[in-house]
Amino acid sequence: MAQAQAQLSQWQQQAHNAQQQLDQWLAEQGIELAVLRQHLALDAAGLASERAALLALDTALLHAQTVLQERRLQQQQHQAQQPELVNTEDGAALAQLQAQVADISSEQAAAQAKVATLQLQLAQDDARRSAAADLLLEIAAQETIQRRWAQLGDLIGSSDGKKISQLRPAIHAGCAAWL
Repeated sequence: MAQAQAQLSQWQQQAHNAQQQLDQWLAEQGIELAVLRQHLALDAAGLASERAALLALDTALLHAQTVLQERRLQQQQHQAQQPELVNTEDGAALAQLQAQVADISSEQAAAQAKVATLQLQLAQDDARRSAAADLLLEIAAQETIQRRWAQLGDLIGSSDGKKISQLRPAIHAGCAAWL
């Protein structure tokens, strides 16, 4: 009986420690438990939409790179055809083209940065989900063990055995009737 009480106490302490670890980890990550459970509930359709968004960004990046490459080629061809600019109109056109190339380059850099950020966030989210799922499984297992011991404690009663002493005559009578 004392050994069972000690084991129950140990399991309750383990359950309490697991809950504290989960709370501490969530606090370090800046996540609330309700938000975590909501993220873990994200189904395949939600993940598919995130991946579709990343694919759309990749496509936009590829398109921007293609446009940039085309504009640079056009610029090189134009410069090869007219090595010297004679009047100010050509100088203004060249300046305009150079400004467009600079704009497209900055758009490309922004798209690349956004893709990298989203990929990093997706990887971090996957890691958090995995860690949180493991902790939730451990907590559920500890709760099951604690419930089992609590039921056993309710059945047996206190450490002085008062409840079992009251039930003993009924048990013996039932066993004698069975024989």
